[in-house]
Amino acid sequence: MAARGSYGFRGAMALLALVASLMPVAPAVAQVDPEVPSDGWIVTLKPQDKASLVSHRLARGAGVKRRHVFRHVTQGFSFSGPVGAAASIRNDPRVKSVVRDLPVRMMAETTPRGVRRIDARHPSATDAHERGFTGTGVRIAILDSGVDLDHPDLRVDTSLGKICVSSSTLDDGNGHGTHVAGTAAAKGDNGIGVVGVAHGATIVPVKVLSSTGAGSYSTVMCGLDHLTALATDANPANDVKIANLSLGGSGGAGTCTDGSMRQAVCRARAAGIVITVASGNNGGNAGLQAPPRFPEVVTVSALADYDGEPGGAAGCPKYCDDSIPSFSNYGSVVDVIAPGVSILSTRRGGSYEYRVGTSMAAPHVAGVAALIRQTNPGASADDVQAALMSTGECPNRSTNAGGGDCAGQGSWRGDRDSSPEPLVNALNAISGGGAGNQIPSVSWVSPSSNATVSGTVPISISSSDADGPIVDVQWRVGSGSWRPAALNPTSGRYESSWNTTDTADGSRTLEARATDTASASSNDFQAVRVANTSGGAIFTERFEGEVTAWGASGLWYLANNSACAAPGYASATHAVHYGRSSTCTYATGARTFGTLTSPSISGVPSSATLTFAHYRHVESSTRGYDRTRVQVSYGDGAWQTVWYRDSKTASERAWRTVSIPISPTSSSMKVRFYFDSIDSASNGFPGWLVDDVTVVPR
Repeated sequence: MAARGSYGFRGAMALLALVASLMPVAPAVAQVDPEVPSDGWIVTLKPQDKASLVSHRLARGAGVKRRHVFRHVTQGFSFSGPVGAAASIRNDPRVKSVVRDLPVRMMAETTPRGVRRIDARHPSATDAHERGFTGTGVRIAILDSGVDLDHPDLRVDTSLGKICVSSSTLDDGNGHGTHVAGTAAAKGDNGIGVVGVAHGATIVPVKVLSSTGAGSYSTVMCGLDHLTALATDANPANDVKIANLSLGGSGGAGTCTDGSMRQAVCRARAAGIVITVASGNNGGNAGLQAPPRFPEVVTVSALADYDGEPGGAAGCPKYCDDSIPSFSNYGSVVDVIAPGVSILSTRRGGSYEYRVGTSMAAPHVAGVAALIRQTNPGASADDVQAALMSTGECPNRSTNAGGGDCAGQGSWRGDRDSSPEPLVNALNAISGGGAGNQIPSVSWVSPSSNATVSGTVPISISSSDADGPIVDVQWRVGSGSWRPAALNPTSGRYESSWNTTDTADGSRTLEARATDTASASSNDFQAVRVANTSGGAIFTERFEGEVTAWGASGLWYLANNSACAAPGYASATHAVHYGRSSTCTYATGARTFGTLTSPSISGVPSSATLTFAHYRHVESSTRGYDRTRVQVSYGDGAWQTVWYRDSKTASERAWRTVSIPISPTSSSMKVRFYFDSIDSASNGFPGWLVDDVTVVPR
């Protein structure tokens, strides 16, 4: 194995072998971008005084022209030319290395987990954007620290903006407002960055906070005064009827005639402006904060979500998945919740960043309000708020059809009051906001959540539609083919059967879909565990076809049996892999780490054996890089490491089976596989594959 940081090639034959292996496949379309040569090379010289002159002579001698000359990051140059020219240059004793000049591109567009979680955009299920609702034609005012006016992923209208602090520009001097704006309405389908909840909407910056994030009642009132003036003048074309306030402070309840902020809020609401407000991050009662305590606003608390999916399967990296984080203010004044942990959005200066807080939750709701306004432009502020609440998702994953809170429909983990608020849902809202047809409801009855199934089992699905009949109910396993479910007039349920022997053992996700006469549809998901040939195992995961029941972060993905094939590398079946399928390495240019966390395993005895198969090929070093851990958590307690390897331990570079005796202290447990490269160097190795995880009594 090469020493750390050493990638040099020895001799002309070695170079020729290298360059032959890197010969590009002829493109289907002629190369037109001169910055991405198909025959490019980078030459690094050995240290010398006249590097520029040497590079000139080398290029001329090989019959090529230099494209770039490097003097500071290295001594060398780049050129375009045939393999023979590269070999000729490499043979020169003054040359240290010759490597391919590979292409780079701008980062592709990403759907943040929060946008996915509320069904604004989802990679595999029906979503609001897919239905054609993106907020086009709607404006969202961001009352904050300003907005990055030049950010390529934001559509900003400064003509309707307002400066209410001591500043000469609407540009963001802090970064908070830019992040909030991106969650609400970052551009979609433009190939870069992130997509917002209402990616077709326009952002109107209203600067009420300084570059330090400070403002006052009067600055907020100034912003609301401006928006109310636009909403009540004779020109409806300039209306901005959604406003997000990710801000707050202590204050009394006030009245709608108190001459202070409450009155400003009341007047704005009466003018038809929907005002979304962050509940605050003190971990206390939002009813002590202004403006969150005002009845005329939509007050938003945060939800922790790490996988963009319901079910709480992504573990507890800091806060538990699908829980109310401890920082989020709570209380009877909270109307709805939205994702507010590890939210990826736009950053001041044209880039992107993650932030945490109810400030990040509120703009999700502002974005959904924009979708409702696009669906029904004539909806009043009261109508929009009612739609936000009555179409939200309750803790038991039912739709909050009764409006108000989700009393009697489950509870969110970590919620410290007795009023479970609905999680806003963009897909439901576009039909529940006064647009006419309402989306049908659908939910799994059998198998039950996290049930262990074997043989042939009955399928039972409940579905209804408030304004018309259901015309079709189907179900499937993972991403497989859809199967019909027929209405049983006696039970009123849609029923089918499932021969589970056709499905490999392990955790599986069932999906149900109901469609009404207007072709509107909704989906519900159920996690189960198939155990037909597990030989008495409490838990078996073969990773055959999906990993949706597992929580994954970092570079974990499901690899097929030909992925990154090399002698001994490919699993006989599928396996999960920590690395990139495109390069077959875990090299990202930076430190990389991530976890793969099992769903909760129930019925665990006090003495068991955890077994898994793995293939590990990482850097070899005496300094303990590239760490691989297997950890367990009993009863959602702290993670305990039960197996550990790093770069000081020789890579197995072959499939091995590991059996670990464990002594659970609870009848439930989770298993986590944790990879951490520690640094950014020498990560050009295949990485870590894991397969066939079982827990058996002993």
